[in-house]
Amino acid sequence: MVVVDRFSKSVVFVPAPGLAEEAAKLFHNHVVKYFSLSEDIVNDCNTHFTYWFWTVLFNLMGSELRFFMASHPQTDG
Repeated sequence: MVVVDRFSKSVVFVPAPGLAEEAAKLFHNHVVKYFSLSEDIVNDCNTHFTYWFWTVLFNLMGSELRFFMASHPQTDG
């Protein structure tokens, strides 16, 4: 997994398997721990990977992530 900070141009290389759950744990331990969570993140993975990545990452940070679609705005409470 390659993580690039576009502002400082610093790069973090993390050996990771293709599993979203493990990638989220590694991202939390190697990136969020040192640089905090970015304002925007560009991801080139499919939606299934992205869903599990964000779900696990937010659970690690102690937050609840609620996905919703524009066609169903009532899901945000």
